[in-house]
Amino acid sequence: MKCHYKIIFYIFLLIFTANIIALPVSQEPKLRTWVQIAPNFKLSFFKTDEAIQIGKNCLTYQHKSGGFPKDYYYPDIISSYAEKRIEKDKKVVKNSYPTIDNYATTTEIIYLSRLYGATNSIWAEDSALNGIEFLLNSQYKNGGFPQEAKRDRNKKIYQSDITYNDNAMINVLKLLKKVSEKSYPFEYVDNNTAHRAKIAVEKGIDCILKTQIIQNGKLTLWAQQYDKKTLTPTKARAYELPAIDAGKESAEILLFLMSLDNPSPQIKKSVESAVEWIINNKIENAAIKIFKDKSGNYDAKIIYCNSCQPIWAKFYDIETNKPFFANRQSEKKYNLKEIPQERRIGYEWYGYYLQEVLDTYSTWKYSKNK
Repeated sequence: MKCHYKIIFYIFLLIFTANIIALPVSQEPKLRTWVQIAPNFKLSFFKTDEAIQIGKNCLTYQHKSGGFPKDYYYPDIISSYAEKRIEKDKKVVKNSYPTIDNYATTTEIIYLSRLYGATNSIWAEDSALNGIEFLLNSQYKNGGFPQEAKRDRNKKIYQSDITYNDNAMINVLKLLKKVSEKSYPFEYVDNNTAHRAKIAVEKGIDCILKTQIIQNGKLTLWAQQYDKKTLTPTKARAYELPAIDAGKESAEILLFLMSLDNPSPQIKKSVESAVEWIINNKIENAAIKIFKDKSGNYDAKIIYCNSCQPIWAKFYDIETNKPFFANRQSEKKYNLKEIPQERRIGYEWYGYYLQEVLDTYSTWKYSKNK
């Protein structure tokens, strides 16, 4: 019987690989995921048949709502069998739902807009505009954007919360800002769409300011996700508890705010207060080290060193600013050793993202240091 199962498995594997064959992608750099590859295509690439086929593949995965799923590789050749499977997956497979998670939807809109600019293909323009409509329609009245706008929106699941996690909302605001300015590759959008995008960005910035965590009367940083109604920090995955996020999410929010022309007094105060918190909560003389244990398994630990650059924990307690960690049972721990090895190396508990904020702030023309 085991032999029969093996035969069936290999037959299935042959059928599957026959229906998904990667295009050569002549200008593909040494990066493997679609969201890494797409921004690196040169302008000349978009005039090739290869680029057009990738654009048509995007259409195959695009939902009627205009959004795109995450974690798919669009340079794959799609057979008729695969097309039917994709249509079915859109309804039943979680990763097939339209989302802004993992750079989805924004990456496809930009790719299709670049393709339209190079080829004048109306279908590419229509698809990109449908994607922009999806983003505009996804925004909550309070200015926030959920990770997934069309799935179980009224249920209490983290995918419907306002999501800064993995830069989801910031990616959308950056794109809509370009749309509002009709800058490359969005020169083609009509004035009404540009105006709506401008309003959406303004509302998004207002949401950012309202969700900055206040501690003892002082503004700090941001959480990863927020309740769409109360704007309070919420839990995402089991080990992502409500916290002050000192990782890439708060860093990207601050870099976005400092990129704005003529920032309001509220924006300036937001940045200045955040920078003060960043300086006061940096961890010096420490670094995260990945190593192999006696069994040959990878593990992580904190080491102490005199010449290490400052580092920040991913999560800080909202009340005390104490760095913490969490396991898959959502238990908060204050020592990295207290969570399982699988979690110690399976998540980025420390990072250097906020150093870029400090470097940018030092040259920001509105900085108090200037």
